[in-house]
Amino acid sequence: MTAVGWTCAGIELDPEAAARARQVTPDVFIGDPIDAPFPPASFDLVTAFHVLEHLPDPLGVLRRMLAWLAPGGAAIVEVPNVHGVGGRLFGRYWSGLDMPRHLVHFTPATMAALTERAGGRVEAAAHRTKPRYLLRSLQHLLADHDGRGARLARGLVAHRAVGGVLKLALELTMPLARPLGYGEAVRYVIRPADVRDA
Repeated sequence: MTAVGWTCAGIELDPEAAARARQVTPDVFIGDPIDAPFPPASFDLVTAFHVLEHLPDPLGVLRRMLAWLAPGGAAIVEVPNVHGVGGRLFGRYWSGLDMPRHLVHFTPATMAALTERAGGRVEAAAHRTKPRYLLRSLQHLLADHDGRGARLARGLVAHRAVGGVLKLALELTMPLARPLGYGEAVRYVIRPADVRDA
């Protein structure tokens, strides 16, 4: 975004990742987003892609994100969807659970409730699915089963040609999950609740 003229800032827990980010912008806070010193109304856009599920206080962080928005600003948040096709098909083998790194799991309903409690409203939600999410889940499932059939299935999934066919089949069928609200991840556009577009 800096390449097209935006002024950017960031938050990073890992000092090494923060050092890399500072090659783009010097304004990178190292630490928990709750403690970030950015003043209210200082950003037109705040993004968090696959961040909230890793945090012990996603409600507090979402409140901070909304407070950082300037008038007319928006937050874009993407999180895994435990209610999506992978969670429904694979249950405890769903790759999106990602224990213990994911501390919280969301559905569209719980994300809307969290957003409301934080003082915001979901303006739009886009369901997203990638073949690798479902293939990882399948690998988790197969890895937990012994026996000749499971070994054969694992070998087929790992085989380049078979994996390619599975990926193609998923690419063709996954778009059906999006309008049903079963995407593996959901990207939300969030605005403060007291602000409505004209």
